[in-house]
Amino acid sequence: MTPLDLPVDRPRPAVREAAGEMRLVEIDPELGARLKALARQCDATLFMVLVAVVQLLLARYCGQRDITLGTATSGRNRTELESLVGFFVNTVVLRSTVDETESFERLVGRARDTVLEAFAHEDVPFERLVELAAPDRDPSRNALVEVMVGLETSRSGGPDLPGLDVEELPVVSDAVSHDLTFDFVEREGQLLAAIG
Repeated sequence: MTPLDLPVDRPRPAVREAAGEMRLVEIDPELGARLKALARQCDATLFMVLVAVVQLLLARYCGQRDITLGTATSGRNRTELESLVGFFVNTVVLRSTVDETESFERLVGRARDTVLEAFAHEDVPFERLVELAAPDRDPSRNALVEVMVGLETSRSGGPDLPGLDVEELPVVSDAVSHDLTFDFVEREGQLLAAIG
């Protein structure tokens, strides 16, 4: 697996650092509606369309066709884990080939297939994938995944804590876990992107 040749504004440090910055972008409501309509047309989810968008963007900026993204899963796909307290998150690898001569609908179809296949194996720990793939380790890069993508949809209100008033506060950190992250949030029909 060839690392992405992301365009950078400064030399890559010898050892990966966590210093970074996030930018919040509001997606035009009309564009958000068109993305959802495209998802329905392609028998896909909005997440799958966003994966295809990010893959196409990276293919164009990096000049590469083999695009690997990561996404986080909750790790709670079994009923007996739903009520447990703890951190069960796992990284799932989404690897696809981008062919710019094909239609975007074909790219969405390929992204859909990749996402479904990856989530069918979401129980495999990311560390085990790294062990099996045995990539050449470079301390300036993450193993297997340099770009993350995610979609958070609206929750039905905040936590119910009797006797307490709870207010949700946005968390924006200047610490980053990967070279590039696309965190999409869908709230009350509005699509936002936190890019860092």
